[in-house]
Amino acid sequence: MTYVRSMIVWASGLIEFLAKEDEPEGAILVCTVRNPHTFQQLLDNVHEHSFLHSFNDCVGLRVPGINPNRPQIEVGVDHAVEHLIDWEDDLRDLMGQEVAIEWARS
Repeated sequence: MTYVRSMIVWASGLIEFLAKEDEPEGAILVCTVRNPHTFQQLLDNVHEHSFLHSFNDCVGLRVPGINPNRPQIEVGVDHAVEHLIDWEDDLRDLMGQEVAIEWARS
């Protein structure tokens, strides 16, 4: 049996893990993990470098620096993307050259 988990981030900064590779429309794929041990390591690092936040009817982890209540994005620079990239780079540094992780951004 193949093990695959995808980590996505929504515009609100909500981090979600899916048991399939295809990310939903409107979400950004961060990485795909193909090993349960590596997934646990990634999850531990995400927990340590994210914030617990109440998203109306649920509680979830969110990327630091992204305001979940920010106004609709206008054309131009989206500073939330910069925070997402910094956060992802930090995770990459923590995980090292883990071959069981396929990062969406090269």
